[in-house]
Amino acid sequence: MKTVFRVLFYGALACTLWLPVSLVAQTGTAEDEAALRKLQDEYVVAWGNHDAAAIAGLWIEDGDSAGPDGRIVKGRQQIEQMHAEMHSGDFAPSTIALKVRAIRWIKPDVAVVDGEWEITGAKDFFGKALPAMRGLYTQVVVKQGDRWLAASHRAYVPPPPPPAE
Repeated sequence: MKTVFRVLFYGALACTLWLPVSLVAQTGTAEDEAALRKLQDEYVVAWGNHDAAAIAGLWIEDGDSAGPDGRIVKGRQQIEQMHAEMHSGDFAPSTIALKVRAIRWIKPDVAVVDGEWEITGAKDFFGKALPAMRGLYTQVVVKQGDRWLAASHRAYVPPPPPPAE
């Protein structure tokens, strides 16, 4: 009977000691949150400059990205190539705006960023202005050294609400 109580006591003690550590480990500092928001701002600037290399430089070397069209690219080289193609075509005159909705800390050096995006100024194949495009994104970011970088990015356009009955 003493053994059962010892196991329960030490198990409860371990949980009591572990819980605060796990809660602390899953929050980022104010500096980290500011750096994550700065990463989003850097993306906006690179997009506005139509600088595919700068955009790709915001990802880890083996990062990936999926666009609303379902295309998935892997690695900085493919991310750069995709953006070079986009910014030499329909998106050449475009700008993007990002709004961070939430940041969820997985570990002190890993977070998930959820946000909204809006692209304006894009043109179709014939040069006709396209309406603003809006959607949502989810991005997994990791801290490498003193820098936050995207590991995985998913941009999507939510479906319209169902018709009212």
